[in-house]
Amino acid sequence: MEGIRIIKIERTILDDNKLLLMSKENFDKILNEKYLKILVSEDKRGYSKSYYYFILDFLKSLGLIKDNAIDFNIIVPLLITEKGLFFLDELMYVDKKNKILIIKSKSTFACSYCPLKAECEYAIRKISNQLDITPKGENQCEKWNSILNQIVKSNLKKIIKNPILVT
Repeated sequence: MEGIRIIKIERTILDDNKLLLMSKENFDKILNEKYLKILVSEDKRGYSKSYYYFILDFLKSLGLIKDNAIDFNIIVPLLITEKGLFFLDELMYVDKKNKILIIKSKSTFACSYCPLKAECEYAIRKISNQLDITPKGENQCEKWNSILNQIVKSNLKKIIKNPILVT
C-alpha cells in the first residue's frame, strides 16, 4: 500500500453504519491535513474563524459531519470518467475505538518487503473483524482487494434494493 494512516478521533462518533461513495477528488481533498484535522477534531487553533467554518461546512455538505459528530463508517472513493465509475483500492474507515484508518493506493513494494506491513496487517484485522468480513488472499494486497470488493458488493446490493432518487 502507498500509505496507511491511523488517526485518533477527538469528535463524537454517531452510531450510524453509513457507507459513503465519494468522488476521488473530494476524497483526496479531505485527506489534506487541514481538512483532516477539522474532520477528527473540533480544535480551531491555527485557523481563522471563517476558514475553519468554510472547511467544516464543506465536510458537512459531504455528509461526513452532523451535529458536530462524525456521521459515517466507511468512505469508498470513486473515479468518475467518461467510460464509467470505477471503485478504487482506497478507503477511509472509522473504527469502534475512535480511530480513523486511511488506506491509500497500492505500493510499488512487494508485501514481504513493504515498510508498512505491520500497519497493513493491523488494519486488515481491524476492519475485517469489525465488519465480519473474511479476507481472501495470500498477501496483504490480495486481502485488501478482497475486503474492498466485499464492502462494495454488500453495500451495492443495499443500494440496488433501495434506490436513491437523484434530482
